[in-house]
Amino acid sequence: MQQNKFLLIDGHDHLHRSFYAFPDTLTHNGEPVNAVYGFCSLLLSALNTLNPQYVAIAFDLSRKDLKRTALFEGYKATRPKMDTELRESFIRQENEVKELLKLLNIPIVTQIGFEADDIIGSFAKQAFSNFDSDAYIHTNDKDMLQLIDEHVFVCRPARNGNIAICWNQNEFVKEYGFQPINLIDYKSIKGDPSDNIPGVYGVGDVTAKKLIQEYKTLDNIYSNINEITPVSLKNKLEKNKDNAQMSYKLVTINTSLDLGIEKNDLRWKNIYSEEFINMLSEYNFKSLINRYFSSKVLKIEEQNNPQLSLI
Repeated sequence: MQQNKFLLIDGHDHLHRSFYAFPDTLTHNGEPVNAVYGFCSLLLSALNTLNPQYVAIAFDLSRKDLKRTALFEGYKATRPKMDTELRESFIRQENEVKELLKLLNIPIVTQIGFEADDIIGSFAKQAFSNFDSDAYIHTNDKDMLQLIDEHVFVCRPARNGNIAICWNQNEFVKEYGFQPINLIDYKSIKGDPSDNIPGVYGVGDVTAKKLIQEYKTLDNIYSNINEITPVSLKNKLEKNKDNAQMSYKLVTINTSLDLGIEKNDLRWKNIYSEEFINMLSEYNFKSLINRYFSSKVLKIEEQNNPQLSLI
């Protein structure tokens, strides 16, 4: 019998990347909706490719309320801020995406103090036992690779809406040389400039990989610190032990949140409401309507507008 599938989407990641990756797409009224278009393209592709039984989309809340920020005030603090005009456009498009998700009855999940990673991680690790499902996580965030196991897959969406590439355990080990869970240990040594996670200063990707391939865990590295060579590497590890241990906590995705959502509320009924399709039409998303809904609605007449020929 074919295994059920639980589709988990990193909402903020998809929206943010679509905002920058897709060219300006305009409604009939000249309003930019490039992020909305990109998000819908990725969502519809995932739904049609996987045909999941369950779906949830997680969004981040304010960084200042995160438990990770309480642990380290500099967490993600170096990310560049949008100018006012871009920020207003992003917030407007985020709200428009959430309205579309409501029309699909797809739950939007947030939790104060935690990130989308933690929400997705908790659902993913509960998927097999509680939902009799394999979990398929759609995200560009490589931190999520730590969640991979025999029932959890991480899929990197294609920019043009084509089928995403999904990583399993074997593919991860082939790429990194250690198990997915040890990505936490690896990043606690290497750090992550994009999230301002310090790691061990002066230790880069190659050395961090070799350490984890040999010692497996951060604790095991420090338990065997006296045998590590060269001496310069040993000294760096000793000097930055506190940073490494803090980085370990920052990188670790929480997989035990009680999200308080009923199983039936997460069930995907594969129903696209007339209101949803009408909204796509209002946004001038002819290519999406023609691709996914031509059997349900009259095909929209093509217009000679290169901005909308994205795919």
